[in-house]
Amino acid sequence: MDSNDVLLVRQLKDRKEEAYVFLFRQYYNRLYRFAAHYLCDPDAAHDIVQGLFADIFEKSAELNITTSVKSYLFMATRNRCLSFLRSLNIKDSYNQNLLEAHLYSDTVDAIENSSLLEELQVVVDRMPPKMKEVFRLRVIEVYKFKEIAEELGITENNAKVQMNGAIRMIREKLPDLKKRLFFLIIW
Repeated sequence: MDSNDVLLVRQLKDRKEEAYVFLFRQYYNRLYRFAAHYLCDPDAAHDIVQGLFADIFEKSAELNITTSVKSYLFMATRNRCLSFLRSLNIKDSYNQNLLEAHLYSDTVDAIENSSLLEELQVVVDRMPPKMKEVFRLRVIEVYKFKEIAEELGITENNAKVQMNGAIRMIREKLPDLKKRLFFLIIW
């Protein structure tokens, strides 16, 4: 666990509101997409992730995170998804085992991709401010180019040019990861 995670966990245990806000903003959307992907039920995914954050808030003094915060959150979400699937009384054990294996495999992939995401974050941090904001809105917030243009007060074409520049910069800085990055960007 890196020093930022240690500090974040300490702040959560001390019930610092800004730590909860940071945690929620940083991870909610990714955890929601992760849960929704497996459950094929957006409402259940929302409930699972909201429940996780509520439990972290209510039981913050008992938090025992020994891995990175990101790994902890993904594993906790995975476990809650598995519990939800079990609660559906899936009687066919073969299908249940397949679901669990699939969920475990993709959880590991998501955690392994965290190093890729860290490398990507370094490149994004070096982008000019407008390009970085367009990239964030398009990739993380999943805005359409028209929405980006309205949000930033630029033309739709300018938003597309900024996004193309961001992708070009990523490809230049991380050429060996081009295929994996492309997958992450379009996903």
